[in-house]
Amino acid sequence: VLCLCRYVFEMIIMKTLAQPTNSAIDLNVMLTSVLIQTIARNHMNKSFTIVSIRRLVRATMWMAAWFFICSAITMAAEYYVDTDSLGGTASDTNNGTIDKPWKTISRALIDKTTFTGPGDTVIVRDGVYKETVTVLRGGSEGTPLIIKAYPNEIPIIDGENQRGNGFLFPGPLPNYAKGEMVPADGNGDYVIVDGFRLINFQNGEFIATKPNGIAVMACGRTGIVVRNCEISNAHIGVLLQACKGSRVLKNRIHHCDPVRMDAPCVDIIVADNEIRAATGKRCYAIRHFGPADAVVATGKV
Repeated sequence: VLCLCRYVFEMIIMKTLAQPTNSAIDLNVMLTSVLIQTIARNHMNKSFTIVSIRRLVRATMWMAAWFFICSAITMAAEYYVDTDSLGGTASDTNNGTIDKPWKTISRALIDKTTFTGPGDTVIVRDGVYKETVTVLRGGSEGTPLIIKAYPNEIPIIDGENQRGNGFLFPGPLPNYAKGEMVPADGNGDYVIVDGFRLINFQNGEFIATKPNGIAVMACGRTGIVVRNCEISNAHIGVLLQACKGSRVLKNRIHHCDPVRMDAPCVDIIVADNEIRAATGKRCYAIRHFGPADAVVATGKV
């Protein structure tokens, strides 16, 4: 029974966390220790008595209860970003709580010491964020990673005088903001971006270097959802390349090339968006280069 508990723990907790937390590691050590002690004790006794079986069952029940408590704690968490220190002094050296928030959104999604992953929510407070948010963290099917605005607030990601996209889900293309190649590592799937205003992403000459509001770049990402955002004054509002199962829902997109899909996408829904004042050589509201049945556009356009 203890072996089974430990196996289930490793499969459900350790494998789903982007990086195991200290509590998850401690629990795994505890389960291993109790397992070894129980086997050793009963080996010395040469047999399992009624008392030893009762102790084993009791220990298993306690560990099962602790397992589920730890599951709830480690598998879903809320982190806060607050560039203007509205709820507490912001710093990227903080732990991301509401009273000790991070200062940049990138801290939650690109920093290797961050534990954000499936089921977690990154909540962003009001303010102007002058950064390119490269999304290297993600969720899983049914438990996405959510990046959303704080209730009744609209955080702004401003690309003025910058070279990069508002939100970048990188593929194996150059990250010009950092001067390096960023591989598609598979950790940026199943992400929801909700409630942001993205403005002034226009610097650059070509599609590979010219910034976009939200770009899923030639990388085969899965399950990216963009909803309730306002995107304007960008080269392209939402650019999807070679991705699948993605959604563009209830956004306001204007003064840019609104929605573009190339490098064939699969199972894309564009629904209930307000699109106006399209710019570009051909002024399309939605452009798709690929199979006709790969994209469904519905609602207000």
